[in-house]
Amino acid sequence: MAQIAASQLARASMSNVALSIQAYDQLFVRGPAFENFPGASIAVSSASCGKSGSVMSPPYTGDGEGLFPDIQWHISSLDNLMEYLLVAEDPDAPLPEPVVHGIYYSIPKREQGITNNDLRPERETQYDNLLVGGFRYGKNYKNTIYLAPSPPPGDGPHRYFYQVVGLNKSLELDSLSSKPSKAEMASAVGGKVAGWGAWIGLCGH
Repeated sequence: MAQIAASQLARASMSNVALSIQAYDQLFVRGPAFENFPGASIAVSSASCGKSGSVMSPPYTGDGEGLFPDIQWHISSLDNLMEYLLVAEDPDAPLPEPVVHGIYYSIPKREQGITNNDLRPERETQYDNLLVGGFRYGKNYKNTIYLAPSPPPGDGPHRYFYQVVGLNKSLELDSLSSKPSKAEMASAVGGKVAGWGAWIGLCGH
C-alpha cells in the first residue's frame, strides 16, 4: 500500500512539474529534442530543500552559502539508459532568455543524484571541467561551476528549474567545447533523450 501511495504521489508531482514547464517555452526540456516527451517521466526531489515548489532556505541561495541543493531522481523504467544530464535555469529573470545556473553532463547511469560536494573540481585530471562527482560541467551565466539563486531585490519570487534528463546514448564529448553552452547541449542531446523530470525551487520576495 505504501508503495502504491508513493507511486501515486510521484505521478502527481511529475504532472504538476509538467504543467509548470509548459508555461516556459524557453526552458531546456522544451527544446526540439523533447518533442516526443511532453510529460515528465523521471521523479526528481530535493532532500535538502523539500518538495518541488518549496522556498529555498538561505544556505542554498546567493544571500547565504550558495550551496547546490541535494537533487535526487528515481527511474522506474527507462530502457537502455546510458547517462544523465542536469540543467538548472531561472526563466523568471528579466532577460530575453532563462538564466542558466548550471549544466552538468556525462553523469553516470549508476548515479541517482547530485550534492554540493560533487561540484568540487577534480584536480588530478587533464580536463578542466571534470568534477569530483565523476561528471563534467558546462557554461553558466557567470562562467562558474554553479550560480546560486539570487533574484533582484523587489523582483518577486523566481522559479528555479533543476531539470534532469535521461539519455539512451552517451554524448559525443569530442564534438563539445571544453565548457559547452546550453545551445550546444540542446543540439548534442538530439535523438538521445529517453525521458526527463524536474524539481522547482523558489527564491525571492
